Amino acid sequence: MTGYVAYECLHKKRKLGLNTTSIERLEKEIKAGKFTTYNITIDDLQDIEILNNRKRLGKGELSAIVFAQKTRQAFLTDDKKARKLGNDVLGSENVQTTPHLVGYCFYKRHLLDGDFNILIQEHTSTLSGSWGNLSPYFQEAYEYSLKIHLMEKQT
Repeated sequence: MTGYVAYECLHKKRKLGLNTTSIERLEKEIKAGKFTTYNITIDDLQDIEILNNRKRLGKGELSAIVFAQKTRQAFLTDDKKARKLGNDVLGSENVQTTPHLVGYCFYKRHLLDGDFNILIQEHTSTLSGSWGNLSPYFQEAYEYSLKIHLMEKQT
């Protein structure tokens, strides 16, 4: 993740009463060495396409798109405007969403069938007004991963 994304996730002031479970999990994973923070430079942000099409995105989304472009990695977002700019800059095959990640985790068996209801319960209990409910998309991704497994067994 970029330094600015780390700041937004871990240090930026938030509304009182916010569920801190996700923050605590991220801190634990960072300490375990599963995440690395990378800084981007002003030169990295000067990309003309990024500047011309920034669509009033936050600094976190912009820094993540620039980082993905610079390192030729996929960009993960659930922000519709960021996804559109990411598609324009990186190509749609390099832009992913949380439901994509969920489907991949079920496909690779990092998450098992018994984890699905827990995932939905955790997601719906921590819904923020701006995030929206991704449960239907999680369901679709989960079912698609099952379909792929079934097709693989038949071949």
